[in-house]
Amino acid sequence: MVLAAGKGERLRPLTDACPKPMIVVAGKPMMDYAIDQLEREKVEDVVVNVCHHGDMIVEHLEKRKKPNIIFSREEERLETGGGVLKALPHLGEKPFM
Repeated sequence: MVLAAGKGERLRPLTDACPKPMIVVAGKPMMDYAIDQLEREKVEDVVVNVCHHGDMIVEHLEKRKKPNIIFSREEERLETGGGVLKALPHLGEKPFM
């Protein structure tokens, strides 16, 4: 699971119009570094929670062919524990990272 629903308040004003995971670092969005690493590790399914400017994250990640990305959309931010709890149906019974 990749936690991507936060507001990124410490990166303001950059995150006023862009979610923190989509901030570009060294030529690509930060989110891509995490997803690329998961793909290299042969992770097949990734759950990404989204809220703050979440549509931008979804639009970007929907273009990927691998890994399979499942979105857990939050109408309001649920913080870390709440985000994981909401995503549990997508995560299954086995341990997850």
